[in-house]
Amino acid sequence: SIGDVKYDQVITASGQAESTTTKVYMKNAWLEDKMKFRYEMTQDGTTTIILMDLATKIGYSYLPDQNMAYKIDMSDADLSDPTENSDQIIPVKIGTDTVDGKSCDVYQWTYQGTSTKEWIWKDKSFPIKMESTSSVGTTTTECKNIVFGTLSNDLFQLPAGVEIIQFPGST
Repeated sequence: SIGDVKYDQVITASGQAESTTTKVYMKNAWLEDKMKFRYEMTQDGTTTIILMDLATKIGYSYLPDQNMAYKIDMSDADLSDPTENSDQIIPVKIGTDTVDGKSCDVYQWTYQGTSTKEWIWKDKSFPIKMESTSSVGTTTTECKNIVFGTLSNDLFQLPAGVEIIQFPGST
């Protein structure tokens, strides 16, 4: 575990005029049975906050402007084994680089026609940049404004008074 971390995830894709930025908060990062996520994104003036709790397998898609949230029961979701097919992904260290003043090891691999390079911040063993290139173009994901430190549990809970809407068939 690396503890709690927050950062801005900036994604730039080939052919798109603008990048998209998502604020990411992770509680108990990399602890599969305790990890919580919060993703905040704004598109066309609408803010959406995604909350996920891997311990309870419950998530919410929260629309603060409408004071409502859609409950997502992830207990039946196919959260496939992250190590599945990992024997087919063979990262090769291709060198070192500095990104945002952070010393990184750079790894590269190809899987199912996509070539990926990833920059891992040496001091924190944390991925801070990734480039994936396929037949449709290149997508770059960068983590900016990274802060490690304890995050309030309140960040990972809905505010009081939010209307919760159940999807049909979910509990």
